[in-house]
Amino acid sequence: MDKLETNAAYGKSPLPLDDLTISAVQAAMVAAIAKHGDRTPLNTRMHDMEKLPVLVEEVGEVARAMTYDEGGRDALIKELLQTAAMAASWAQSLDSVPDDRAPTMYRMGVPRL
Repeated sequence: MDKLETNAAYGKSPLPLDDLTISAVQAAMVAAIAKHGDRTPLNTRMHDMEKLPVLVEEVGEVARAMTYDEGGRDALIKELLQTAAMAASWAQSLDSVPDDRAPTMYRMGVPRL
């Protein structure tokens, strides 16, 4: 039984990420926009070469949160959520650039919710 089937069997959402996780990623993105304005990967005018350092910086903060003297579970969760927010917003920005086709995420089989 895979995760989706297991979740459904126990009355949980069939989606692998729960609502709390998705909400936390959204909150991390809102906080990033409040702090950095349009200098986030969500900005479709930013070049990918500007977005990569933002994502890598967040990955570096995940690594720092894993060190014996800096980290802890709460710090690691916070940094992972911020990293997820940057990665997801970059994907969304790429998929929101107009073209004649359906967004790539839908063409890849991501279901419309």
